[in-house]
Amino acid sequence: MAARNRTRSTTRSSRSQGSGVVIEEMRSQFKVFGEAVLGVRQDLAGFREEVTSRFERVDREMALGFARVDREMAEGFGRIDRDLELVKSAIVDHSRELRDLRGEVGDLRGEVGELRGAVNKVEAVLEKKVERDEVEAIVRRVATPPRSR
Repeated sequence: MAARNRTRSTTRSSRSQGSGVVIEEMRSQFKVFGEAVLGVRQDLAGFREEVTSRFERVDREMALGFARVDREMAEGFGRIDRDLELVKSAIVDHSRELRDLRGEVGDLRGEVGELRGAVNKVEAVLEKKVERDEVEAIVRRVATPPRSR
């Protein structure tokens, strides 16, 4: 039994030593793994800073671009509004002028009608007028004494 106990104790001690070696190897690998994780974290932190910096730059550029577009659009719409006001003003002026012209055309039509009536009266009077030659012939007949036969 003593041999058996010795074998057991030797087995236990060699197992303990083997376990210790395995544990030490695992600690070493965990340490390497931990250092690798730390390196990845540092790289990731650097990458995160770089991405954040780029996004901030893109945001600034976009803000400036949108501000420029907003300003140009406001100026463009301002020009359109001014031009539209000019067009409205021209339409109002032309509408007023057309109304005035229509009134004047109506007045002219009335005057033309009156002139036609006057011309017709003059023509009627002229148709009744006796020509000078006709008057002279009538005066001679009346003024000349009859001839005796």
